Amino acid sequence: MRRGLVAIGLLGACIDVAERRSTDPIAPDAGVAVGEADPAPIVRRPGGAVRVEASRSHPGYGAFVGVWRHKEDGQLERLELRRDGTFDWSIDRSGTVCQIAGTVVLGTAIPKVDGQASPPSEGGGEGPALTWTMTTNTCNSSYQGRTASDMIVSHDFEHLVLKDAEFSLDPVPYVREP
Repeated sequence: MRRGLVAIGLLGACIDVAERRSTDPIAPDAGVAVGEADPAPIVRRPGGAVRVEASRSHPGYGAFVGVWRHKEDGQLERLELRRDGTFDWSIDRSGTVCQIAGTVVLGTAIPKVDGQASPPSEGGGEGPALTWTMTTNTCNSSYQGRTASDMIVSHDFEHLVLKDAEFSLDPVPYVREP
C-alpha cells in the first residue's frame, strides 16, 4: 500500500491517506494487475478504496505546545508552552499569584533525589524532560536565571504528568485546556 502524508496546519492534525495499488493483494477495485518488475504509479480511480486517518500528535516539542492546567486543594496552575520555545507559568496559591517565565526545551535529564543523582536501582537513568530557563521567577527568586528540568512521566494530547528531576516530589498531572 502506498502512503502519502498531508499536514493540516489550521487544526494541527496530520492526515495519512492510503490508496490501494493494483499490485496490492486483495484489491478487487484497484484495476488491472501490473507485473512486479514494473510498479504501477499511484492513480486515483473511480470506486477505488481510500483510507484516511487523522492523528493529533506532533513530534518533538510541538506535542507539548498549548495551555496546561493543574488544580489541587488551594492551588491552581496555568502553564502555557508556546511554539517559539517560551513559557509562562502562573501559580495561584489561595489567592496569591506568582509567575515563572522564560524559555523551555525538550531534552533528557537524569533524575536526582534531593540534588543527588538517583541510583539505577531506584529508577534512575536518563529520561525525556522539559528543561526550563527561568528569566522571571516571582515564586522563588533564588531560581530566577537558573535552569531546571521536569521529567515527563507520561504524556498524550490531553494529559501531561511532570516530576521534578531534582527533588523527590510527587508527580504533577496537567490537563490540556480546550
